[in-house]
Amino acid sequence: MIDPRFAERDYYLKRCVQEDELAQSLCEQPWVPRARDAIAGLLHRFLTSLDGDTEDISEKFRDFSQLQRRVIDDLEMPEHSRQAINAMLNDMMHHDAEGGEAKIVGLALGDALLARARFAIDIVPTALLAKHNYLLVIGFTEATRAALASTDHRLWDALESLIAYENQLHEDPGHFRHKHRMEILKGWQQEADIHELWHLHAWGMSCLIPEALSLLMAARHADAKRFLQITEKLTFPTIASDMLYTYDIRYDFNHLLVLLESAPSILNDACSWNRNMMAPLLLKVAFQHLQDLGNPPGTTEPLADLTEIKAKVRSILLVLLARPDGCYLCVNWLIHLLTPLHRSEASEYEGTLIDECISQLASNGFSATQLILPPVQPLVLELQNLKLVSLEEEDGKRAYFHFFIALLLHGKVPVKTDLCEAFESLLVTARSHFGSSRQYRRGWQHRLVANLYLTDKEHVTHRWRIAFDGFAPMLRRDRLVQAVKDLGVPSLFLAGVGIAMIRMGSEPEAPPVLASQMDDLWATVFEAAFQAYLCSAHSDTWTAVIEDLFRCYPGIQQTQGGGRFRILQTYLERLGTDDRLLALAVTALGTAGLDLCEITEDKNLQGLLEDRITTYIKWSLQFESRPVSANLRNYWHKRRNRRATEERL
Repeated sequence: MIDPRFAERDYYLKRCVQEDELAQSLCEQPWVPRARDAIAGLLHRFLTSLDGDTEDISEKFRDFSQLQRRVIDDLEMPEHSRQAINAMLNDMMHHDAEGGEAKIVGLALGDALLARARFAIDIVPTALLAKHNYLLVIGFTEATRAALASTDHRLWDALESLIAYENQLHEDPGHFRHKHRMEILKGWQQEADIHELWHLHAWGMSCLIPEALSLLMAARHADAKRFLQITEKLTFPTIASDMLYTYDIRYDFNHLLVLLESAPSILNDACSWNRNMMAPLLLKVAFQHLQDLGNPPGTTEPLADLTEIKAKVRSILLVLLARPDGCYLCVNWLIHLLTPLHRSEASEYEGTLIDECISQLASNGFSATQLILPPVQPLVLELQNLKLVSLEEEDGKRAYFHFFIALLLHGKVPVKTDLCEAFESLLVTARSHFGSSRQYRRGWQHRLVANLYLTDKEHVTHRWRIAFDGFAPMLRRDRLVQAVKDLGVPSLFLAGVGIAMIRMGSEPEAPPVLASQMDDLWATVFEAAFQAYLCSAHSDTWTAVIEDLFRCYPGIQQTQGGGRFRILQTYLERLGTDDRLLALAVTALGTAGLDLCEITEDKNLQGLLEDRITTYIKWSLQFESRPVSANLRNYWHKRRNRRATEERL
């Protein structure tokens, strides 16, 4: 059943539903059976005259129906219905039959096809007649339901022949886009990544619109499994995808689940993708249904809250994971959900989808260890060895996302395997996916890995330092070697992990044994980041790390109490004469709630630091190619105004 909430919001859908209901009521009128028989006779004669010809169907039928107009005129029926039927028969392509009379014609069309029983010849002309009006298709579906209940009825073979017709039509050498289509099709046939089914817009298969597939609705309602087996034979995946976005599929959640359950497996005997496409496409439509409900585009209000969305995700996953290829599909769909979040945080809606998928996958007994590549042994960081162990782009991407899905699963059902070793190996072999040596951005990935290093709460700092030092040779070569890319990424990512560990250990609910080590961990990460800043070719990147590090220092003060300002002054002194780094560090402390006057009570030192920073800001605006950010300028402007007000009072 179509969710009525969609109909309330979507005018076109509401109109379709109302016309369907009106047509159903109209077909119960006493005059309809006789009219249906008469129109079926007319259509029978027309199909006979065509004898399989598919050229100019609409024009030929218009001419034929005008000659046979008396057939309708002699029937007893309401005048408005007579006019609607005549208008429709005269222009099958454009007449919308708002009164529902189109369903009567659709019923008659099904009757005519069955009566002639020349399905192989008549099925394409019938499909071309019906393609412009969904009520015609609904009527045809109802008329043929009894016939299709028999699995060996010849109409099944005729419906399957529509797939061959559609494929042949879109491979027509005479089409003006034929060359482009064939190039695209060749690329698709060589594609080995199932994710491309969820990015069909990238294939640019323009001018590809289903021409004769609307009648397959009858097959879908008669036997969903057989319907999906038939549609797997479509050559162009975009055509298959378009078929699944009709309103009676997209907005009917229960029907979507039935189709998803019935779709053929996508795995071959080697547990690789066998290029079947209906199950992945249906999975996307099912989640698009949730998107329309809970996260519509723009400023449109959601139709469902996150509790309902979560329940529907659970329903999808229960059906999906009952399939033999369910875990494979679920993991790949999680990669699809996580890919846009590679460099950003998940919204509450996206987080709900991902969390529930992970929960259901874990409940199904899927272990995190199934996704993790064995660590490279031994992990030698010599340049020649790095070239040998580095994964290809697609393999690296897959290994990267598999690892983080494994960490999410580990959060639900912990595994005994030490995942730190696997992480450090992957940090080398798939390093380009962990970021760039030229940009620092701390995200959800750092927090997941931080949980691994916080497992041993007694030796947090030592464990992180060993990992960071292990990648020091790569970091030193990052400024010298151009032949191997992203040598500084492992150290940079681990710096983000260290900062994430500090933030997690500084939370109010953190265990005391963990919180007590945050000072030491902060100092260790600072020394490592400062040394990297001094020796790295990408000093701006490490400047951002140090800025973020100072931003989280007030959190340590809050959990462990004050009295550590002299130590903080020492860290600021370590920054030396680098006014830019000093300005960023002191501003980071201030925006996090620790003002300069709280760092030191020495007025002279306060004045000295403030003068250095304000002088640098003025100089930067005039001469520096990379001037300080507006946030930094605004902070010091507001601070000066606040201090001036306090002095006047």
